[in-house]
Amino acid sequence: MKRVIVDHDGGVDDFAALSLLLCRSDIQIPLITICPGDSFKDTALLATKKILDYLKKDNTIIAGSDFAGVHPFLDEWRKHSNLIDKIDLINQGAVKSSNVIIADQASDILVEKLSETIKYTLLCTGPLTNLSDAIDKNPKIVNQIERVFFMGGAVRTGGNVFLEQHDGSAEWNIYNNPPAAKNVFRSGIAITMVALDATNHVPFTEDFVKRIKRQRKYPASELLYQLCDIALKDSEANDPYFFGIP
Repeated sequence: MKRVIVDHDGGVDDFAALSLLLCRSDIQIPLITICPGDSFKDTALLATKKILDYLKKDNTIIAGSDFAGVHPFLDEWRKHSNLIDKIDLINQGAVKSSNVIIADQASDILVEKLSETIKYTLLCTGPLTNLSDAIDKNPKIVNQIERVFFMGGAVRTGGNVFLEQHDGSAEWNIYNNPPAAKNVFRSGIAITMVALDATNHVPFTEDFVKRIKRQRKYPASELLYQLCDIALKDSEANDPYFFGIP
């Protein structure tokens, strides 16, 4: 059983990736940490727990950070966490589970978890703020990380930060907190970076959503369909892309 810690930033694509990962029977997720880069902390925390409960997953601790980044995402993108938290599918009555949202800062609980003798794989689908802060607090935790799978960066393609005084080369997950990305990449941890070079080939499209709609009899597919629907309806605010789980 592979033990995976998920660190995400509450965007539609993050929740889509999390939903797919939760379908894996060979993976255990004891901890999910959230950097409120592409979301608002409270609703991102709640939506994460509701998705875990909906997919009948247990024994996961959920913690968040209060830092939205050196260069915060636009509020019109961050509001997606509010929409996800209100999806009827994950709000159908109280669910008894052992999943819990804790008040500790994400970096503190990462240090605690990565101070164990067990080694973990990390899936980071947002800015690297939480992991960077954890490394600063206890550099020895890098020895307990087998590999980090990181969605971010742009290597041989253009970026996705299109703001005034920018040349379009930056990618949001790194641009949100460049010092954090620098810290993690210089930490010596083995990293597999899934850059825009790859994700640009797998956008959320109407055809993709129709394919998901045809298999909505499965709980995760139904959730993925509704997440994609949110992304498509607001695609002008933030062109959505889909990425797979390594």
